[in-house]
Amino acid sequence: WQTETPSIDIVLKIKGEEKYIAIELKNKLKAISGECTRFGQTSQKKELVKNQSAQNIGRYQFWKDVKRLELLKESYKNVIGGIALFLTNDANYLKTTKGADYEDFGMSENLKKDGVLEWGEFKKVDTKTLVNNKKRKKSPPIKLSNSYSPRWENNIFTIQDTVNFHCCTVIV
Repeated sequence: WQTETPSIDIVLKIKGEEKYIAIELKNKLKAISGECTRFGQTSQKKELVKNQSAQNIGRYQFWKDVKRLELLKESYKNVIGGIALFLTNDANYLKTTKGADYEDFGMSENLKKDGVLEWGEFKKVDTKTLVNNKKRKKSPPIKLSNSYSPRWENNIFTIQDTVNFHCCTVIV
């Protein structure tokens, strides 16, 4: 996201104009087990989707996508906006992160996000200590140019009668 030409998941061109909208997609899922039918044959019950835990990293990556969209919009006059979409069946993403080390990366409904987002552990340490910190280099603070409030659509679809999917959207 800090490169000159960031990769973008989807780019839409407005018909008849040289205007573009960039879309970043992210999905983080809890494990799903069950039968699967492929090519007319049903398999035995097995893990269909692996667990993608580490909600702290998933949240960080989402806000990194938002920053990537901001940079794209700021860098290219024909990019008129962006949409960050996050699909999950893990209801933990909808919950508050208050008090957690990753509180800045919360995605709760209507939570206002702006300014610098960074890991809690780095807020308590002097800058000299941070210079060689591997986590700090791998996941640097994210400085948002604008203010955003995540919007969630809950239970957008259900599979196996019990696995509900939710989608978070931020418009840039």
